[in-house]
Amino acid sequence: MKKSKYQKTTQEDFHLVSKTVYEPVTLIRDGKILWDEIEDLGFDEAWLTSQLNAKGISSDNDILIAEWLEGDGLFVQLLQDKPSSFDQTRA
Repeated sequence: MKKSKYQKTTQEDFHLVSKTVYEPVTLIRDGKILWDEIEDLGFDEAWLTSQLNAKGISSDNDILIAEWLEGDGLFVQLLQDKPSSFDQTRA
């Protein structure tokens, strides 16, 4: 055992309250809905539809990735269907 001055400090040493840390859960990847993940969170198709509609998204096929994070909600990154003119000139 190390001497007390060489031991690592802990949250209790500073009287800090520990917080729960959540990890994001991927719900849609490359336009495919991961139903197992949605059900594990206790959500259903109606919930997902309402969340996407609230963000102005009508089709899950347009989504590159959608993640749920407790406390933050749903994050959605859309696919880019058409390359820009800049991308076409570089190809």
